[in-house]
Amino acid sequence: MPRDLIVPLVIFTVLLAAALDVLIMSRLRRSYIKRTPAAEQREGSIKIFGTYSPVLTWIHRIWVAALLPATWDRLRKSQHSIPNLRTRLSVLLKGEHSTIPAEAVKTNWKDRFPEWLFIFMAVLAFCLGILDFRPYWQLPGNESLLFQSLDWVFINSVSVYHKFPLWNPYFYAGVPYIADPMTHILNPVVLLPVLIFGVDTGFKLAILSSFVIAAFGMWRLGKIFGLSTFTRIWMALLFAFAGQPAARFFQGQYLFVLGFAWIPWIIGSLTLLVRHRRVRDLIGASAALAILFFSGNIYYQIYMAAACILFAAVFLPSFSFRKPFLRLDLKLLGLVILTGILALGFAAVQLFPTIEFAEWVRKGPEIHGSHTLGQILLDLTSKDSVRPDAYSVMPAREEFYAYIGWFPILSLTAFFFALGKKELRKPLLFFGMLLLFTVLWINITRLPFNEILLEGSFFHQMRHLLRILVFTSFAIICIAALGLDAVIKKFLGFQNGDPQKRKYVGLFGQVAAFLLIGGMFFSLYDVYSTNKKLLATHDSHRPGYLVMAWLQQYDNSLNYVRFNPHNSGYDFAISNKQRLLEAWYHFNNIRSLKGNIFPREVVAKPNYLVQSVSEPVLDRDVQFIREVEGYSVYRLTDSLPFAFTVEAGTLLKPENGCLQSQDVQAISAYSSGPNTVEVIADSKSEEYLILLISNYPGWVVNVDGKPADIVNIGGYLGVRAATGVHKYEFSFHPMPFYAGLAVSLMCLGLSAVLLISDQKEQLVSLPARLKSGLNWVVRKQHQSAMWWKDLLTSSLAESNSTIEQFNVGGNLAENAELFGSTAVTAHSTGRITPRSGMKVIAAKLISLLSLWGLEKNLFILALLLYLATRFIGLVQFPIYFFTDEAIQTVMAADFVQSGFKNYNGESWPTYFSNGSTYNLSSISVYLQVIPYLLFGKSVIVTRGVSVLVGLLAAVFASLILKNIFRIRYWWVGALLLSITPAWFLHSRTAFETVEMVGFYSGFLYYYMLYLNRSPKYLYISLVFGALVFYTYSPGQLIIGLSGLFLLISDLPYHIKNRKTALRGFLLLVLLAMPYINYIQAHPDVTINHLSTRAPLWTEAIPFSEKLAQYFSEYLYGLSPAYWFLPNTHDLNRHLMDGYGHILLWTLPFA
Repeated sequence: MPRDLIVPLVIFTVLLAAALDVLIMSRLRRSYIKRTPAAEQREGSIKIFGTYSPVLTWIHRIWVAALLPATWDRLRKSQHSIPNLRTRLSVLLKGEHSTIPAEAVKTNWKDRFPEWLFIFMAVLAFCLGILDFRPYWQLPGNESLLFQSLDWVFINSVSVYHKFPLWNPYFYAGVPYIADPMTHILNPVVLLPVLIFGVDTGFKLAILSSFVIAAFGMWRLGKIFGLSTFTRIWMALLFAFAGQPAARFFQGQYLFVLGFAWIPWIIGSLTLLVRHRRVRDLIGASAALAILFFSGNIYYQIYMAAACILFAAVFLPSFSFRKPFLRLDLKLLGLVILTGILALGFAAVQLFPTIEFAEWVRKGPEIHGSHTLGQILLDLTSKDSVRPDAYSVMPAREEFYAYIGWFPILSLTAFFFALGKKELRKPLLFFGMLLLFTVLWINITRLPFNEILLEGSFFHQMRHLLRILVFTSFAIICIAALGLDAVIKKFLGFQNGDPQKRKYVGLFGQVAAFLLIGGMFFSLYDVYSTNKKLLATHDSHRPGYLVMAWLQQYDNSLNYVRFNPHNSGYDFAISNKQRLLEAWYHFNNIRSLKGNIFPREVVAKPNYLVQSVSEPVLDRDVQFIREVEGYSVYRLTDSLPFAFTVEAGTLLKPENGCLQSQDVQAISAYSSGPNTVEVIADSKSEEYLILLISNYPGWVVNVDGKPADIVNIGGYLGVRAATGVHKYEFSFHPMPFYAGLAVSLMCLGLSAVLLISDQKEQLVSLPARLKSGLNWVVRKQHQSAMWWKDLLTSSLAESNSTIEQFNVGGNLAENAELFGSTAVTAHSTGRITPRSGMKVIAAKLISLLSLWGLEKNLFILALLLYLATRFIGLVQFPIYFFTDEAIQTVMAADFVQSGFKNYNGESWPTYFSNGSTYNLSSISVYLQVIPYLLFGKSVIVTRGVSVLVGLLAAVFASLILKNIFRIRYWWVGALLLSITPAWFLHSRTAFETVEMVGFYSGFLYYYMLYLNRSPKYLYISLVFGALVFYTYSPGQLIIGLSGLFLLISDLPYHIKNRKTALRGFLLLVLLAMPYINYIQAHPDVTINHLSTRAPLWTEAIPFSEKLAQYFSEYLYGLSPAYWFLPNTHDLNRHLMDGYGHILLWTLPFA
């Protein structure tokens, strides 16, 4: 049997068996009811599609009575019977407009959560192939690294120069970054993961998030139309698994994946706007449109604009058989227009620069991908990505492959059943018109008058016609879902949304509905298994990174590079800050000779050439430099330098050909970011300074701080040089960007105001709550002032100074109103001397502290004393500052500079390599990142972070005494810990031990609260335990054994709170994921680390001898002599001379 038939045959067999089971159970049911006629009327009876099930009724009663006795008794005593299975399934099959009593079935987020979880897990399984976060494993497709290189431009600028990039200096001779139609960094789905996890990992997470967002958007659209659970899940997953987004993995066109996610969200929000006319729906639609624009490219944006026009054409007018026959809802028209304006306002920060850039973009004139109706059908139903009829004409699989299978297309015939619902007629009309529009668009070259349509430049900018297939799939899936849902409900007897009018359609209808649902999910599996194969990663060419990194170290000046072949190497070069002059890009070089002031040709050429050693050298004037990792690096000696001065007379001689390097004087240039270039030049009269950067509007130059005029010389930046030594500062300040930024911020502010006004009913009580809170604060201040006045009066009685009146007299009632009524004001008369003034200040401070009580004040003083004993002389003691301490800040600095990667290229690693082993805590490095960015590298910064984290140990030690052991003098815990010799020494260092102890004390404290106060504290206890695990490598064993012993010792309590324990286990699995990924990437590191930390267990000695040595060390560790007396057993850096680890005088209390 062919393998392709195995899975369908198995599924068909299962469905057939289920149908036979239904028939058999039906006969058994009838036989049972004849013997017990009243069984069907009993409370809590279970029915499937209106049919009584004795087996399920028996199981249901056993389950409720055994596992939920309290619920069983409560439900039996209540007025409402237990919701039977038919009542519950009616929600799944009926949809959102069900009239089921609210007391029977609640439809809050908890009821939706199983659907969400199923959708998320299904999409996660579909995208599992791209979730490979190993270093150098990239998403497939030639354009993959091209798009990610734009993220590298952003990361390089933000992490190295701390500036937002407005200019992209890495393509051609530079292009405007924010105006580039391919820029997608403003899409929050890309921005956040790239910033947090780096480009490689972050971009993969952005692609995964886009698939998830698309699925949930379709689920939401189904919910808006009142579809059943099965149909909602089907349409959500089918859209996420569809062929068009998956086909983008052929070529790496991931901007379309980022964009397709927002299609259902836009249509859904517009539908809600038409239905409810709420502000939040207007803003939701505008925001989704803006994010679609921020996703990059312009194809889906133009298609969505056309879809919105069709949507308005369908939903704005209403027709009637009486006059007026046609009505236009002007209010709704105003809302739709406002939605579009607000969306343009949100996107203005990138839209305005893009509009200016449009006239500079030049593409080829050819139009590709016109297909007949039959070919479009094959695009949607053929699994062959190299179909001869399409691939031979246009060898670009990603354009025509759009597999969704035959089932949704055949299901289009079911839309007649959905026409019975009035509220679905306009949506069906809209999706039908959208489907027709996409077909006509693809066939535009075959339409009448196509010559007229194709005369303008618009279609030449949108020359790939088949990219609209994602909207074709979207329309087909939506029409099919609406029709299938109506058919299933007809089969099951749910009509007109009224449960009282449900008709029993017989066993045939039930089986037919069941088979139809089975067919839906079979089609889902078919699309899933077919398109999932396309989502994968591959091992990138690592030598490319190494050779470009070497070249950057060899020559870090401003220059241009060519990497052969020219349609690759983007990520290699730009991640290493190399500028690719002749790389392939989506539009041609923007260098323009318009306004050129000199006739002689000036052409920038690469200064270096990098290509495989097997490729021949085509350039004549080359100088071989070195072979690196299978690549040859050449210097092109005849290329112009990046910055140079040249005499005006030289530029006036076109007969001499292109300007040569020997005709100019090279000048060193410095860049403090992508938007600026600085040059110091010693020039003669009648000379020009030229930078080989594209002359584009927005560039300005200052000479010695004074503005000067930029001139176009060969399409590059030029300025008339001043005689002598001068400083030239070129900077890029595009006015459209700043204007767009202002508009976007105004629209965001307007949206915030509109949202607040939309929620004003919920905010009515806000002024009253604020007034009540202010009254409470004033009452507390007044009470404190009265206490302070009494103290001050008695203090000043002994002094020569007097205070006649210092504050308000009398007492306020507990509920006295101070705001909105007349309040007594405070006076101060008399004379206050400096001495009495100090007493006033001291008394005021005491009054404030009195609000917390004596114990809390003593606790605060204890913590202040603890910090003082740590920070005073922190640099001088301990006298050493080992590399074990310094490496954390050094590693944090390198981590930031490398784009949040370690030395092996891993983004946000679980552990960092300390020498040859991976034993440096990621937590200790991450904690140093922000202090390093704020204060730089220093001993005080490195140790100060450790001191502050170690403060947790003092805090939790006192809180354990207070809340667990109920000790009256609980605040003493922080003081005792502060004078403990071992802790006094180590807490002033930056060893990871300090941070581990701080986190471990938090783990113990919250675990004790879990046992003694509330099970909810288990979750935060597990988080602290994970911090212990990831902070210090020996902490893995410490927290692991602690968790194991606590699990065993408190097992009855865990069983009693098994729901919380189960959720805690799921949280524990989530917290363990970084370590699992770490072990997969470094399988041998655990054994190597064990051999370093505990060589006893890896030595070639008898096991009995290993046990003897272990227990000898263990017993010595339990000895009081080890803890309370000075010893020479430990390393000197862990000992305080003349002291044990714990003060000797505390031994009697131990």
